[in-house]
Amino acid sequence: MRVRPHGVPQATDYPSPVAVVVTRLMSVTVLMIVSVLMSVRIAVTVVRVARAVHVDQHARENALPHIDTYQGRALAH
Repeated sequence: MRVRPHGVPQATDYPSPVAVVVTRLMSVTVLMIVSVLMSVRIAVTVVRVARAVHVDQHARENALPHIDTYQGRALAH
């Protein structure tokens, strides 16, 4: 580290090895957190969509006999 005439330290032209390691570790940590959060978000979305499709299919299956009954009654009258 260079010292200016009044005893004020001057910044070096290159970062210290500790700063480089800490910066890289923080970058990797942030990337890992973002990737895990995105994976969880995608998994939750897939589960919700699958559940909605499943519920919709069962609603159609359960409704079909009733629809046939009511249509038969409507045609009879």
